[in-house]
Amino acid sequence: MFYALLYKLYFALNLPSNHFLIRIFLRCFDTLVPLYFRFNLLHVPSLMKSKDRGNSLIVSLTTFPDRIDQVHLVIEAMLRQTIQPDGIILWLSKTEFSVDYLIPQSLKRLEQRGLMIKWLEENLKPHKKYFYAFQEYPNSDIITVDDDEYYPVNLIENFVKYHQIYPETIIATRARKLRFENGKIANYNSFENISAFHKPDNDLIAIGCGGVFYPKGSLGKEIFIKHNIFEMALEADDLWLKFANNKHTQVMCIANEYRNKIFLPVYRLLKTPKLSEFNVDNCNNDKVIQVLLCYNHNQPETLH
Repeated sequence: MFYALLYKLYFALNLPSNHFLIRIFLRCFDTLVPLYFRFNLLHVPSLMKSKDRGNSLIVSLTTFPDRIDQVHLVIEAMLRQTIQPDGIILWLSKTEFSVDYLIPQSLKRLEQRGLMIKWLEENLKPHKKYFYAFQEYPNSDIITVDDDEYYPVNLIENFVKYHQIYPETIIATRARKLRFENGKIANYNSFENISAFHKPDNDLIAIGCGGVFYPKGSLGKEIFIKHNIFEMALEADDLWLKFANNKHTQVMCIANEYRNKIFLPVYRLLKTPKLSEFNVDNCNNDKVIQVLLCYNHNQPETLH
């Protein structure tokens, strides 16, 4: 498969992400892959639900108007996985989109191949990608992905492989590890970026941009209290899922499967707004963590 071969070449390049050759590769990748997705459908059948699995493995994502014209590229990558999901759901808010006018033909074509587009009256922003899927499919494992990355064809395969070894663990391709100072949680920007394999740990935070596997039952009911999300962590879904989840489900990282590299972004979306610019660069994450610790009635050391 052309797409898989290009990704293998990217992982084989032993160069930093800001190297000029990587930038050139990204531009070429982002030019060729959309054409490949558009015209090569021979080996990409529609989603076929396994009679044995039912709806046991769901991919869930959301997007906003600035990215609606390119999100089909992410969905195409999930359709071409070595292990297909049982469903792919795109959650859209009616507060951001006109149901008929703003939906591009690229997404309407994907609906014919199994994509489900579900409309919401409210706008929970990034929380949309997990919030409704968990409640509509309580007996399913949920994989959340972001709307601005090309995902490798073996993403689901690797999630399933590690899930069989660690069945109750949340699995991420990117994670951060809590750091403590004098028994208290330090600033978010000082948390270690995990760039290798890391076994299940209570101190890891799954970072959603690389895709996250949530086994059924891994999140507690308290994360579905909407007014708390709106008041405390509307822009910080990763932190909400970590600190508001009273089950304290362990997280592991499998960055090693991808040579510790970040996934390729959809180049034409690089200039669209990113939550990291608000949460990380403006230190909003530190404010959210403190609010959530108070809400959860936990002292920082109970998480260590």
